[in-house]
Amino acid sequence: MIKFEDGQKLTSIIWDTGGGESTLEVDTAGCLDIEVSMENGQMAAVPWAVAKMSDGRIFKHNLALASSVLLAITTYDLRKEPTP
Repeated sequence: MIKFEDGQKLTSIIWDTGGGESTLEVDTAGCLDIEVSMENGQMAAVPWAVAKMSDGRIFKHNLALASSVLLAITTYDLRKEPTP
């Protein structure tokens, strides 16, 4: 199980549409960015993906319904970040 964090970057999301799969990927079809937003649920925080499109539209997808996600790789400047 993946534990999502608010503000975490994603590269792609895949979900079942009932008649097949749909994919949303950064740098394709006008998708500029996908970021996790933790929203209040009935009993706990629920992760949503917020996708920002080049035409100004914003899509939100409940990650509980995603069949797959690809996490973005984060790079650190070791000269500025402490070593774990």
